[in-house]
Amino acid sequence: MALWGDTKLFLCILVITFGCTVILAEIPKDCCLKVANVTIERGRIGDYRRQVAGAGCRISAAVLVTRHQRTLCVPDNEPWVQELMKHVDQLKAWCKKRKNTGKRCSGVNRQ
Repeated sequence: MALWGDTKLFLCILVITFGCTVILAEIPKDCCLKVANVTIERGRIGDYRRQVAGAGCRISAAVLVTRHQRTLCVPDNEPWVQELMKHVDQLKAWCKKRKNTGKRCSGVNRQ
């Protein structure tokens, strides 16, 4: 009789584990569906993140976040985008060193 109880317990744990895996796999991801190759003034950008094709999204892109928390999708392989991302990294380091004080650090995402 104890064997039957152990089997029921094992099957319950298996069903719960499988159910959680399926639920977590269906969490929607916020992806850019298209990109705009429009240059943006670097003073407006406070953060960025990279979107990789195949990691839940269809296209690769750089997602720029403005200082007012708006997102813009741009092609990540453009030279002006690479320069902008480098500028944002330098700005984050500068603001971190100064403990995010000053007007220049307003709207910059902290590292």
